[in-house]
Amino acid sequence: ITIETSTPPQKNTLLTIYNLNGQQIIQRQVTEQTTVIDVGVLPSGVYVVRMVWEKGVQVGKFVKK
Repeated sequence: ITIETSTPPQKNTLLTIYNLNGQQIIQRQVTEQTTVIDVGVLPSGVYVVRMVWEKGVQVGKFVKK
């Protein structure tokens, strides 16, 4: 998947992917406006993406077939 931010990420921006059971699957430090994450090894299902930085939190989801 590709995650894009509208502005350059702030220092210490962290992106985490969880499964629907709340288990942390992937965690990455975000340093660029565009981040590519290989989810090819993940089983099919719905996943939650959470991005946290100093001034906020953004949450989204994606479906892997």
